[in-house]
Amino acid sequence: MSGDLSVDLSVVVPAYNEEQRLGPTLDALRDHLETTHRGAWELIVVDDGSTDRTAEIAAEASAADPRVQLLRGGRNRGKGHALRL
Repeated sequence: MSGDLSVDLSVVVPAYNEEQRLGPTLDALRDHLETTHRGAWELIVVDDGSTDRTAEIAAEASAADPRVQLLRGGRNRGKGHALRL
């Protein structure tokens, strides 16, 4: 999804008002992927119109680790829509 052909695993994380859980979740996913996955991977956080700091937390994670990407949906349309973005 990032356009990098060397990525062989993309993990999509739909998020809506997850400021309390998103940071620890991304940390746990990164730790797991770094220890168990041999290939290149990326985490794609899809912010589904959150009204809290969800997008800001995802953007900070992306700035710290280029394997983390942030996609923003304009308004809340549900997990299914977030997965189709």
